[in-house]
Amino acid sequence: VTIRANLLRTKRRDLAQTLMGKGERLQPLDQCSPAALQVFDAPFALPSTPEYCAGLFMIQSAASMLPVEAMGVQEGERILDLCAAPGGKTTH
Repeated sequence: VTIRANLLRTKRRDLAQTLMGKGERLQPLDQCSPAALQVFDAPFALPSTPEYCAGLFMIQSAASMLPVEAMGVQEGERILDLCAAPGGKTTH
């Protein structure tokens, strides 16, 4: 399972520390995204965490993060996503 930190609300490092404090084993996935974390062990359902409910991260496959990083979107650019459903890449 991979998750993507919402960098508008938290830092990946801070999110990782919080989740590891709850017993999850995580590893950064820099090759996919600077916001990506791979989850190895989760003693509870990720969507049931307060961090998920607060929008600090979303569950997203590593493969779905790659196209966004490959685009190299710069601040101020506008991107039209014609395949947005449910919108994970769009929010990324």
